[in-house]
Amino acid sequence: MRAKPWIFAVLVVVIFEGVFCFRLWRPARQVELHTDHLLKAASSRNGKAFRSFLDDSYTDRWGHDAASATED
Repeated sequence: MRAKPWIFAVLVVVIFEGVFCFRLWRPARQVELHTDHLLKAASSRNGKAFRSFLDDSYTDRWGHDAASATED
């Protein structure tokens, strides 16, 4: 049995997966994905999903904390 075609195929798959993961895990891409999910949760009025994006110590300049921001 010849091993070289299998080695080449495995190498191509590993390189493809490496490039995919590198592109997916870039910081800018992660911010984009999380922002998209946050906005989808807010627009669908899914409080539980929205709350999962907020830290327990969240506060803003309007006096909201995590619970009141989720309610509003």
